[in-house]
Amino acid sequence: MRGWFGASVDDWELIKTYRIEYCQPNQEPPTSRDDEQEVSPFLYVAGDHTDSASLNGALRSGTRCAELVSSAMVPLLLKRGQKVVDEYAKKAGTDSISP
Repeated sequence: MRGWFGASVDDWELIKTYRIEYCQPNQEPPTSRDDEQEVSPFLYVAGDHTDSASLNGALRSGTRCAELVSSAMVPLLLKRGQKVVDEYAKKAGTDSISP
């Protein structure tokens, strides 16, 4: 803390310490769990509790979750996008839209 706040930390006084049991996921080996992140269709969870109880585990979990969301949503968005293009083409009286 001294590196962040300087010499003023020398005057700090500890007021209270809280010990919270089970506040972190179980870290007994193996710690790389790769737990299921899709709870149900279009409902996902991310956090170190699905990987290892660490910043790296949280980041890996978030990355995996983002990839799951992307792989589920991109086909739907592309389908929706094609529907919009098709509707526009129909209104324009053509079968295709030229760039």
